[in-house]
Amino acid sequence: MPQGRSTFVLVVPPPASAQAARKSERIDPSQKVMEKMLRQLATPSRRFNSRIAASQDVWVCWHCNGRDDVSRVRDLSLGGLFLETLLLRAIGSPTKIDFLVSEGQIRADAVVRHAVPGRGLGFKFTAVTEQDRRKFAALMRRLRS
Repeated sequence: MPQGRSTFVLVVPPPASAQAARKSERIDPSQKVMEKMLRQLATPSRRFNSRIAASQDVWVCWHCNGRDDVSRVRDLSLGGLFLETLLLRAIGSPTKIDFLVSEGQIRADAVVRHAVPGRGLGFKFTAVTEQDRRKFAALMRRLRS
């Protein structure tokens, strides 16, 4: 061997048996539940506004892509709502929404954000007049109570 050079020997331990590896991967079911809870607590919601389930009957007339329909509101927030309907619309489709509620006429412009076949459509509000915002706030207070 030439002078000034070193030789290194890498010692690799034998691989663990597949059965031993599987045993080390097993997690106690209660630990799985705890990890899931911690992930939920640590993950921030993508929502800016909390949703309210429309437990009382709240209906809207809506116009999208040249068609009118009437649908029940499943839940709503200051940012949008989810309607029960079998009609699907393309994501991003502009929509006019008129609430049929005791608070009075509430109109909103929205866009389709989610489409769930067999369940309905999620909308994001894009415009609500100041007067209609006050009525919408009253509707939200009524639904929370």
